[in-house]
Amino acid sequence: MSLAIEFALRGGAAGICLLLGVLWLAEGRSLTARLGAAFTLITCCYILASSPSSLDLFGSFQLVLGVIASFGSVAFWLFARALFRDRFRLRLPDAVPAAIIALCLTVKIPRDGGFLDDAAAVIHGATIYAMLFHVVFLALRGWQGDLVPGRRAFRLAVATLIPLISVITTTAEIANRWTELPPLLIDLHPVVLFSVTFGFAVWGLRVNRELFPAEGSLKSAPPSQPVVREKAGQLSAPDRIELDKVLDHMERGGYREEGLTVGKLGTGLDIPEHRLRVLINQGLGYRNFTAFLNSYRLREAETILGDPNQARGQIVQIALELGYGSVGPFNRAFKAETGMTPTEYRAARLADLEKRAPKPKK
Repeated sequence: MSLAIEFALRGGAAGICLLLGVLWLAEGRSLTARLGAAFTLITCCYILASSPSSLDLFGSFQLVLGVIASFGSVAFWLFARALFRDRFRLRLPDAVPAAIIALCLTVKIPRDGGFLDDAAAVIHGATIYAMLFHVVFLALRGWQGDLVPGRRAFRLAVATLIPLISVITTTAEIANRWTELPPLLIDLHPVVLFSVTFGFAVWGLRVNRELFPAEGSLKSAPPSQPVVREKAGQLSAPDRIELDKVLDHMERGGYREEGLTVGKLGTGLDIPEHRLRVLINQGLGYRNFTAFLNSYRLREAETILGDPNQARGQIVQIALELGYGSVGPFNRAFKAETGMTPTEYRAARLADLEKRAPKPKK
């Protein structure tokens, strides 16, 4: 491949990444958008630094680009997790992969060719693999219940194309440390980069608003509040009728069915699954079917746990009656919404009721 074609492909891919990153950064609507912008900008550095002619083009600045590019997998890992998990928050353990890669770079950059250099390269690659497979796991685990069309499509892409390309790229880079890569692979690299970048940008621009809701706008009905049919007016008359059918079924206790999915609910109500997804997402504002279910399940759980007449009921039994397969998912969901475990919540509510109870006259 001629240098002119390679420069055109890499320049085009870098320009696309830069444009998308700036647009997402300017959006500034959520942490997810900012992490996405960081990923695209770091990818831009990788596209430039991975060129065989990068040293001639950028001189000593090529090292800076290479170091920044080394954290692209971390940026993608954080971006994908934030995208797949509504109300995602960064925590200190999230810095561990970046710390491992930084430590590997301090060994690899001198390139002394010794044992530590090779070991650092292997650890670096293993860290990237671990993050990619974690993203694939998260993408597949939440695919069924995802109600956002663009995000659901991205889960499939993440679970197939992106990890495959990333693994091939990482493997080639590791192999290049010990042997010379075939010319065909070197020529294909900028072609693949441009193709993937272009497809990613088209997807990112099409579903921009859908993926990055403003902070605080995510739908999450507190357990004590019923599901509000607040957006039903935006639906057509037939859609409102079907949405009412769904909500009536749920209010009659349909949410207590264990293992309930969008598909099962649609089959039971004779509503196509894709249509049901649109009704819940656009009609009620929920981005995840689990959140929709929990709005009913946790509301009833709160009522049961605050009832003195049911104070002796076992937590595991409550979880099973509400449709949870075990007590673990129930505890996690309840604490995520209330900040307390079911046991802590029950104790607090009963103690509060006892304080408010009228004291017997002497």
